[in-house]
Formats: sequence, C-alpha cells, structure tokens
Amino acid sequence: MSNSRDNENNSERLMRLIGLAARAGKLVYGTPMVCEALRRKQPIYYVFRAEGVSANTKKRMDDKCEFYNVRLVDLELDMSEFAHRLGKSGELAVAALTDEDFAKGIEKLI
Repeated sequence: MSNSRDNENNSERLMRLIGLAARAGKLVYGTPMVCEALRRKQPIYYVFRAEGVSANTKKRMDDKCEFYNVRLVDLELDMSEFAHRLGKSGELAVAALTDEDFAKGIEKLI
C-alpha cells in the first residue's frame, strides 16, 4: 500500500518541480518548439509527454528523443491538466526541460 502512495507522492513532487521550472522559464512548450530546440542542439535534459497525444505526436517525440538521446517521460496527466499545471491555457502535449539543475532534481524522482 505504501508503494502506491510513494509513487503518487513522487508523481506529485515531479509535477511540482516541473511547475517550478516553468515559472523559472526553463521549459520549451509544444511539439514544434521542442523539435526545433532539439534540432538546434539546445540543451534538453528531459521531454515530458502528456497522456492522450496523437499517434503522430507520440511517434514523432519517440523518434526525436531516441535520435538526440534525450530522456522521454510519459506523465499521468492528460493534455488539459498538463497545460493547467504549467500555467498554460488549452492543451499541451509536450514540454522540454532546459536546465541541468532541475534535471538533477527530477532524476532523483524518476
């Protein structure tokens, strides 16, 4: 029983840390912008993907993250909730983390 609670706590901690990174301006939002950042060799430490993305977006991000050797994290939030938690309106399929210090904190939770 405590294992599911630990997973829930880690998931919540992860979202809080991603939210802090968002407020600090350390995220790139949206599939096109994340792909462009990867193409430009901008430092990307993690790509976070919401549930319910289209098959095309799923394959595109799988391929890009594998090609550029970036860790892809599937979240347990739908696109609307993901956007809301990061202070955005509408829906958000993916976001990428650009800060090494936040990445170190996230590594401990994953």
